[in-house]
Amino acid sequence: KSIEMKISYSILVHNEDKTLEKLLKFLVKWKDPNDEIVILDDYSDNEKTKQILDFYVSAHDIVYEQRNLLGDFASQKNYLKNMGSGDYSFNLDADEMVSRWLIQNVHEIIDGNEGIDLILLPRINTVEGITDEHCRAYGYRLDKNGWVNFPDWQGRIFRNRPNIRWEKKVHEQITGYKTYATLPTDKPFCILHPKTIEKQVEQNRFYNEDISGIKV
Repeated sequence: KSIEMKISYSILVHNEDKTLEKLLKFLVKWKDPNDEIVILDDYSDNEKTKQILDFYVSAHDIVYEQRNLLGDFASQKNYLKNMGSGDYSFNLDADEMVSRWLIQNVHEIIDGNEGIDLILLPRINTVEGITDEHCRAYGYRLDKNGWVNFPDWQGRIFRNRPNIRWEKKVHEQITGYKTYATLPTDKPFCILHPKTIEKQVEQNRFYNEDISGIKV
């Protein structure tokens, strides 16, 4: 492992509870001691979320701030990126999970991609209760495993440099990188993103009505 390399695990939060607790518990246990967890909370008003954040921020050395999202995901993610002091950011959503193997090997993966600005990870989206009608309505593609739009490449590991930043309020995209690499599509390399159809419908309604666009 690179002794000097530091990774900032960066998470945006808004009212997630069980998935957030699972992710934080996992990262605290398995991340490299030199790496940090960085949380930017969009003023969650879910009591359970507030309890989870209070506990983890007080019990562990977590970088934490609150900031209004105001419908601008790129601005929020850039603020989150700038909160981190790591050489690299590893951006995760509060309803996602990764494998223990990936966390324990991420330093070697970055070292093995020397000179690379951005690493794309495959993401396994599963939607419990999804039907063919939903797939047609939302334009989703299900594979034989029931995974939605796999490999659904996500640019989540990137150098923490000013020129590498997020753009677009919604369907935000990482920009400013010169070189990138993709990880294999084997399951240990994947981000896991499980949700229910109720949550998916609610989220799609939010993107359609409040901002526009459908997001997995």
